[in-house]
Amino acid sequence: MIQRKKDSNLMNMFYHFEDILNPISAIKVLKNRIVLIMRVNPDVRIVSAFV
Repeated sequence: MIQRKKDSNLMNMFYHFEDILNPISAIKVLKNRIVLIMRVNPDVRIVSAFV
């Protein structure tokens, strides 16, 4: 379980690194993430906007 969490953290680091290289794609990813969260749980809308 700890190993899996470590792997996901590494993946997040890679995603953020790509975001730094390409800010336009970063904005698209952020929008997509917020839309997905809103679809899954409408109550999380306000929180997701600030994350």
